[in-house]
Amino acid sequence: EEDDEDDDEGQVRLSRAYDVAAKAIDGLAKHTRRGHCKVMWDALLGASTRAALAVSTGNSSNNTNNTNEDEEDEDEEEEDSEDNEEGDVTAAAAEGAEYSLARAAHSAGVVAVAVECYGGARVEDYEPIYALIKNKLLPALEAAKKTAVAAAAAAAAGDDGEEQGAAAAGWGLLAVNVHRLCLSVVDAHNKIAGASKGPKSAGKHAGSWGAAVAAAPPSAAFVFLGALRERAAGGAPAATAVLYAVLPAAAPALVGLLDSGWDAAKSGGAGGGAG
Repeated sequence: EEDDEDDDEGQVRLSRAYDVAAKAIDGLAKHTRRGHCKVMWDALLGASTRAALAVSTGNSSNNTNNTNEDEEDEDEEEEDSEDNEEGDVTAAAAEGAEYSLARAAHSAGVVAVAVECYGGARVEDYEPIYALIKNKLLPALEAAKKTAVAAAAAAAAGDDGEEQGAAAAGWGLLAVNVHRLCLSVVDAHNKIAGASKGPKSAGKHAGSWGAAVAAAPPSAAFVFLGALRERAAGGAPAATAVLYAVLPAAAPALVGLLDSGWDAAKSGGAGGGAG
């Protein structure tokens, strides 16, 4: 129980740290003109790239290879020790993966904060952001889905359900913040201005965003599609272009919603904070 409390406190501290970072980035962006934001963007995109890669490659920053053995122990004691150590390593690896997932989610949220500033007015170039979404964040989301599905299967087979809960929560948080970043890009592309090349450009790049729907929890996918539909219905041309681009990936998500219960989907959110 103490370990669980420590894990919860660690997640809270991590979330608070990223909340502070998001506020700092928001303040910096508001007081820095476009053309002078390169250092900020390099730092943001670099941090988010590293965090997403840690999830998609399974390369947690936590080192879990501390398994020294006493060669003079008798065979039975060695086997017991190895079993215990394997359990410790597995638990440490799971904890490391959980934190990696949280970092990826929060980092994506902070990038979204920077894009949202004055409707994208502080973005120097959208191409690195599109590349981050397509090549780093969406593969991380797919990896998070696989982990959550595996944890759910293990829980159904009788294993501890705590890992399932942590995996599902991390997956959901990553999806929400990836969706927030996507929506911030969409909102900045309703016209050609600054770094924005307009609705057609957003729609073209969104053709690779299928995993934002297909690899997200059905409830989060529902909210994301709803946010796009609401914008499109309100006359936002970029949202219309992006909605058409991601619709081919929507059918499996909608089937998942029907399987899990439509009402439960309404508890999700695509417009949450960076934390």
